[in-house]
Amino acid sequence: MEEALVDRSDLPMLHPSRENGAKWFKHHTQVSTAVRRVIQSYFKGPWYSWKRVPTFFRQALFNLFKGKFNWDPTINGQVQSEFNKLAAYRLRGMISHVKRIGVKLDWILKEYWTIMVAYWATPKAKANSEKARNSRLSDRSGLGPHSHISGSPSYAKVQDVLVLFV
Repeated sequence: MEEALVDRSDLPMLHPSRENGAKWFKHHTQVSTAVRRVIQSYFKGPWYSWKRVPTFFRQALFNLFKGKFNWDPTINGQVQSEFNKLAAYRLRGMISHVKRIGVKLDWILKEYWTIMVAYWATPKAKANSEKARNSRLSDRSGLGPHSHISGSPSYAKVQDVLVLFV
């Protein structure tokens, strides 16, 4: 099926090289924020993980994302793959946040919230949660639980800054 031709030339450019001011997924907050906003604007089910998002809705979310950025059509597959990875990561964080605070936020419909809360109360979900918790708190070779000490910038952003000084 052919896509409608839409002029996206004024939109921010995406490219893995990040040349000429182009943005890329791991390196720019603007991309991550756009993915979060797309998910929030089109949250149409009790999706407590990306695996639970039906293929149709994953494609719909990507189509909404297309309206936020421009990229060369030859890298469309790569962009969609990176979008899916980032959307999975962002959704996990967003759901983890609402689960932790125990409050339904505006972007989640009440019916979906009820289903999600019921799922989190199941023995299977509790067991998965406990397993993940124990993994996070594991003592790796006597070094204690893993902790990040680089601050808020991602390693990719720190790498970009260091490359500028070389």
